[in-house]
Amino acid sequence: MKNIVTMAVGVAGAFLLPVYPYAALCTVLVVVDCMSAVSLRCRMLRRGVPVSGIISSRGVWRAIVSVVKIYIALLVAHGADKVFDISWCLRFTGAAVCFQQVLSILENEAAAGGASWAASLRKYLVDKAERHLP
Repeated sequence: MKNIVTMAVGVAGAFLLPVYPYAALCTVLVVVDCMSAVSLRCRMLRRGVPVSGIISSRGVWRAIVSVVKIYIALLVAHGADKVFDISWCLRFTGAAVCFQQVLSILENEAAAGGASWAASLRKYLVDKAERHLP
C-alpha cells in the first residue's frame, strides 16, 4: 500500500512541477494587485471620496477565489499540453493571466494619480476612481 501511495504522490508531483513557476508569478501579481487596490482606496479617502474601509473581507475573499481560478486554469492548460502534445498552452495561459493582472495594477495606480504618466494612462485604461466621484 505504501508503494502505491508513494507512486501516486510522485505522479502528482511530476504533473504539478511545471505549473509551479507560473502559479508563483501569478500569485505575486495578484498580491501586488490587491496592494495597489488598497493604495487606491487610501488615495480616494484622502481626496474625500467615500469608500467603505480600506481592506474588506469581501475583497480578500475575491482575491482568494481569483487565485484558485488562476490555479485551475493553469492546471487545465498544463493538462491540455500533455493530452494534445503541445507546448504552448501553459505558457499562453500564464502570460494572459499576467497581462490581465498588470493591466489591473496599472488601472489602480493611474486612477487617482496626479502624475502626467497617470493622466496619459487614464485615456486608454478604465478609470476605477471615476465611478466613485460625485
